[in-house]
Amino acid sequence: TYTVAAGDTLTGLAKRFGVPLRDLLAANALKEDDILRVGQVLTIPAGAVTPTPAENTAIYEVQAGDTLSEIAARFGVPIGDIMRANDIADPELLQIGQVLRIPLGPPTPTSTPTLAPTPTPTPGPPLPAPLLLWPADGADLRGERYVLLNWTAVGLLTAEQGYLVRLWREDAGGVAAVWTWDTSWRWGREICAGQGTHRFTWSVAVLECADCRRDAPGKIDEFGGEFLSADSIPRSFLWCGER
Repeated sequence: TYTVAAGDTLTGLAKRFGVPLRDLLAANALKEDDILRVGQVLTIPAGAVTPTPAENTAIYEVQAGDTLSEIAARFGVPIGDIMRANDIADPELLQIGQVLRIPLGPPTPTSTPTLAPTPTPTPGPPLPAPLLLWPADGADLRGERYVLLNWTAVGLLTAEQGYLVRLWREDAGGVAAVWTWDTSWRWGREICAGQGTHRFTWSVAVLECADCRRDAPGKIDEFGGEFLSADSIPRSFLWCGER
């Protein structure tokens, strides 16, 4: 059975309980245009579905002093949605104890967060790049008979590891190089190739090379092997010529 509440209609109750309207009318000896009375007890035909709150629907029991507009404001839903969900024709006809279904809108879909793959770190060079000490960047060494390059050590090196020192003139294409165990190297004026002043740039990196000749200057393409450090930050200086 079902006790009629304010706002109930025969059509609405038939939909709510999932029964044909004609079956509901026949079970209660009613006609379609009959008016229901609040408190009237209706027989619900066998096979009816017991209404359950839809997902994302709240159930509220009317209290003394409640109005439909206040209930709608409390739940943040339009008053018309509450009226349709409860087959209420007149929003002024509420009864204390009446149970209302409050539609809260479509359920918010839940999504499974996609975890980003953990990036595989790219291994860097096993040794740090040497730091250049002398000459200072931009030094003017014109007139000097030789240039002594100095840099920091990066640790103990094996017999097949050494420092590859590269020196090139900015107005020429060739690069002079030497592979050494020391942390300094002296270049003579034989690489000046003339009497004019030139700007030179130099850098140092750690190179593992089984076939390299130690302390034997040559061209850069004569040195193979595997670099064990990044190249140092290069420096430049003026040399050759006279002040």
